[in-house]
Amino acid sequence: MAQTTTTGASDFQPIWAELNRCKAIVFIYPTHPVDTNLIHNSLTQPMFDSLHDTGWMATEFIVNDTYRTYLDYKIILLQTGGTLPFLIYPPAGPLPHLPMSIGKSTEDIVEEARRFHFATALSSNLISLRTLLTLAKPGHLLFGADFLNTLTLSLEHFTKNPAGFDIRRHTMQEH
Repeated sequence: MAQTTTTGASDFQPIWAELNRCKAIVFIYPTHPVDTNLIHNSLTQPMFDSLHDTGWMATEFIVNDTYRTYLDYKIILLQTGGTLPFLIYPPAGPLPHLPMSIGKSTEDIVEEARRFHFATALSSNLISLRTLLTLAKPGHLLFGADFLNTLTLSLEHFTKNPAGFDIRRHTMQEH
């Protein structure tokens, strides 16, 4: 069976060291997993698998100390960080208490997850945004970073400002 490797894997440490030295801003868009079987013919991989892969990759950054080791670069995750905002606590809660602990508290793990920047294109709905806002730091939301391969009708749907949500309060601050 082929092995899936994400950019969060420890094999990529030399690349992240150089990106850190350059103070880079990195937009990460995962490729498809080794298993290319679709859940359903109408659900392409970017609709579902990429979201899981993004959450997996972000978690690898945290458990492999990539984000703790290199502090001078920024990572932008697609579609509100994939599954990360929804699934950070299942590993963050028990990891500090297991024999294979990574030497971080639950709070440390969650704080590292908060360092990511989150692109909200294709995910601008109240459920996703409210969940994301419980994790993202102020100024860590970006809009419009992932519309390249989207149909016009989909663009119109996702660019509507959800009722009751003021995106201006939460977008990336100018530096």
